[in-house]
Amino acid sequence: MPTYRIVVQTKVSPGAKFRSPRSTPLGDTETIEIVSTSLTTALLKAGIQFGRENRSPRIVSAEELLELDTSEITDADITHALTVGYETLEPNDYAGLNLYDQNDFEWTVNKVVEALRENGLVPGLNLSILMNPEGYCDYTMVEIRDSASNTYRSVGRDPKRLMNDRSLTGWDGILSIARALIEVVAVEKLL
Repeated sequence: MPTYRIVVQTKVSPGAKFRSPRSTPLGDTETIEIVSTSLTTALLKAGIQFGRENRSPRIVSAEELLELDTSEITDADITHALTVGYETLEPNDYAGLNLYDQNDFEWTVNKVVEALRENGLVPGLNLSILMNPEGYCDYTMVEIRDSASNTYRSVGRDPKRLMNDRSLTGWDGILSIARALIEVVAVEKLL
């Protein structure tokens, strides 16, 4: 059964005759996930959940979440996405490299992100690399850009956590980075 994410504005003016206009900044919002047979049923369940309040919340958005089973994505699928198409990586460029210990690790992760996005395995995938004043990467944001609504869903990650097995070298290390990124997207339900 599909899961739906519903964002509601929970605090509306109790004395107002009308809800605030759509152009009003949202302020207090709440996100709920509801498992249901259809979007209509999910919206009804959300209404029931908030129906006990004096003033029902305004539904800001509702969407079906993609359930992604990462075990179905094989190393061959990932290799194909990374080596064939618009943005590609060359496996021989990484032969013998311990990627985790490289000074430019986060930029290698960014190359993997670009290849996964441009070649369609993870549509809309982006990575924001946040540098400290000394020029070191302190933090990253794994993001999915929804081109339909022109919005981003994102989650922060320590850059060194963007590799499942840090002992892997070469192309196996690249696959480990790709798997970690795909798992972040799946677990955080960014798609």
